[in-house]
Amino acid sequence: MHRYEYHPIGHHLNDFTLIEGEEELWHLFHITGRAPKGSPALSNEHLAEGHAVTRDFIHWHELPPVAEFSAACFVIKASARYAMIKGISHISWSEDLHHWSPLEAFVYTNDPAQWYETRTVPEEARYVSRRDPFIHYDAETGKYLMLYCDRVGKGELYGRGCVGALESTDLVHWTFLPPVFHSGRHFYCESPHLVISGGKYHLFFSLSPEGGLRHAVSETLRGPYEEVGEGNVLPAYFGASEAIERDGAWLFFARLLEREEGRLDGRLMPGSLSLPLALTFDQHDRCIFAPYQQLASLHGALLIDGFLEGWRPASGTWVLNGEETAAQNHFTRVPAGAVLGSAYLGEARLHSTTAVRNFDLTCTLQMPTFSTASMHFRGGVLLRGSLRLEIDALLQTAILAEEHGTVICTAPLHDFQLDRYYTLRIIFLEQFLQVYLDGRLLMYLSAYSAPVGHTALLVWQGEAVFSAFTLYAMPENASIPVFPGGEPLRAECM
Repeated sequence: MHRYEYHPIGHHLNDFTLIEGEEELWHLFHITGRAPKGSPALSNEHLAEGHAVTRDFIHWHELPPVAEFSAACFVIKASARYAMIKGISHISWSEDLHHWSPLEAFVYTNDPAQWYETRTVPEEARYVSRRDPFIHYDAETGKYLMLYCDRVGKGELYGRGCVGALESTDLVHWTFLPPVFHSGRHFYCESPHLVISGGKYHLFFSLSPEGGLRHAVSETLRGPYEEVGEGNVLPAYFGASEAIERDGAWLFFARLLEREEGRLDGRLMPGSLSLPLALTFDQHDRCIFAPYQQLASLHGALLIDGFLEGWRPASGTWVLNGEETAAQNHFTRVPAGAVLGSAYLGEARLHSTTAVRNFDLTCTLQMPTFSTASMHFRGGVLLRGSLRLEIDALLQTAILAEEHGTVICTAPLHDFQLDRYYTLRIIFLEQFLQVYLDGRLLMYLSAYSAPVGHTALLVWQGEAVFSAFTLYAMPENASIPVFPGGEPLRAECM
């Protein structure tokens, strides 16, 4: 398997948890499995728990699965031992994160019925499925708080999804608490977890059927949490997620879904583990997902540096600016070495002469108001010769599409302004694409295209200024070694 994003050999990755072990070695445990050919059903998903280790979250070593364990789990260190929580029902112990004790059932000290659904009634859209644990140790109370997905027992049927809570002093005896989050708008909340930053508690979860990422905030650990914004924080190609604190900063990980209409192998759904994303928050508690700094250490050759050579105009009007000058709007500057593309009736294209596979591209982009002849102002980049990334200033939207027009993904551009320079960064690794604007993540998803192709700048219905263009090669075939001893799970089901 040749991926930067971790993907177990011959199997898929579902809900996961990360924990640091000895000698700064991080351990990944995840639901794994393999579906039969021609079927999306994950028929042997719960045979074992996948296991892999890493030091940098880029290079992974796959280990034998934890055969004694399966299902969504969470691992936490308690004194000198590690505890693996299965669902919200069982616990197993380990001294080294490799060998685990037999499962021990939880003991509940109260009845959840006062807050949560307790019976399955399909015709009423009720189903009891308590799972997806996340555990935080509260040093102030000396207790463990577990967050998990559940449904409240009353209210509109399709709005009962909530994030439930329990607490414990020993990780075995648990007491149900009221939900920490219930908006009355969601059918089911998946994979909750917390990030503590700036004195606030940030709750993340996805929705069922899993798609997108939601974010809620509280001043206190036990809530109530209020959602930030109206919709998904990240697009629907994100599923289960988790964040870890490392060296005083937060790293965010998610399960990346392969796009079903063109995925590499139908038996590998639902996806891979994303590369880390640096996570911070602005003054309005909105998430800022930024590139993982360590990716820059993988830069190969600098393939393109500016516009002095290696480019070929294909259509439209392109002008190379020799020295810094005032723009036609009189209040911005056009830097030396920038190019201005212009097209109103057709499309302007400036093609690079270098074909690339994996790359890290950065440039600045401005949509100038040089003329009043257009209201749209559109520009963008052609990637690997077949994927169009479009910036539409009027629609305030970034659009990723196949060259024949099929839209793959869109992302809102809040308050995008004309005559302002933005930094665009695109990281394309094997089959996954990340797009950032001014250091904030817009898109992260699988993008099927030609394995190698040329980059082109695009302008239509207006003008655009591109400058400070660099394109670094990134290593190819970043292989993930498989442990000696054959496939982690039995052969695919017949």
